[in-house]
Amino acid sequence: MSLLPSTLFSPKTSLSLFFGALFWLFSPLSASAYLDPGSGSFVVQVVVASFLGIAFTLKTFWHSITYKVAQLFSATPKKNAHDPDSSQNV
Repeated sequence: MSLLPSTLFSPKTSLSLFFGALFWLFSPLSASAYLDPGSGSFVVQVVVASFLGIAFTLKTFWHSITYKVAQLFSATPKKNAHDPDSSQNV
């Protein structure tokens, strides 16, 4: 009978401990970093671009997303004009 739980040394835990120790071993003790005003501007640009990219993607694929969600939660899927499987042109 083991005194330690079997999940303590699972492969996932062991891998996490290994990479954590590797990161600790190779990380510097002190960092001489300098952030100029351009760095803050760049961070703001990245955040704004991320939000705009997500908004554009949602706008572009909104009908497909809503159709898939409606199909997922409905008992019988309804035919949609945006559905490529609907055979309206037969």
